[in-house]
Amino acid sequence: MELRQLAELLHRHTRLILATAVLVTLATAATTLLLPPIYNSSALVLFDPNRTNLMQPGNSSTSSSGDSAHVDSEVEILRSDQILGLVSGNENLAEDGEFAADRSLRAIFARYLPFIPTPPSSETDVEMRALDMLKKRVSINRRGTTFVIAISVRSKDPARAAQLANAIAQTYVERQLEQKISASMAGRDKIESQLSEARASVIRAETSISSTMWTPL
Repeated sequence: MELRQLAELLHRHTRLILATAVLVTLATAATTLLLPPIYNSSALVLFDPNRTNLMQPGNSSTSSSGDSAHVDSEVEILRSDQILGLVSGNENLAEDGEFAADRSLRAIFARYLPFIPTPPSSETDVEMRALDMLKKRVSINRRGTTFVIAISVRSKDPARAAQLANAIAQTYVERQLEQKISASMAGRDKIESQLSEARASVIRAETSISSTMWTPL
């Protein structure tokens, strides 16, 4: 097709092209106005790379490559169902329409067409939907090569976004604290066991020495 023929074709369909452009622009603007705004809120967690040996309090691990891998592992823990599931349950997301609403095509059509039957959702289904939506709304990443982990949550309500971001950070910190307490208790028990064995050895040695000293000739 020559350039002149192309120009004539465009000229003949100028109105159609303009009308299409206007409709697309109006549809985009209407969609933007109708969609509720999504707010993003973040919380920061500072990871402590020092891992002190309870049996040798003066020593700690300072391996750079090991610390980096450890931070990346903690990021995956933050993203895990264990942490997010606790947050979902503690924050009652199963009762929050933003997170627990059934977004299947059948459920969407049923909202506008009442004659379409929808089976009732079980409690487990609602909880799983809430957890899945939370996972989609959460972004957890390490800040560069630092020991800072950023937790971001998106929600229609800015206060809700901040609340959930802080809840994830708090749940993670509490879990880390529980692990450290458990490790401390295990270390204490091990030290007490070693002390008991040492006392028993001393008593046996003293008894043996006493017996030797008082043995009649």
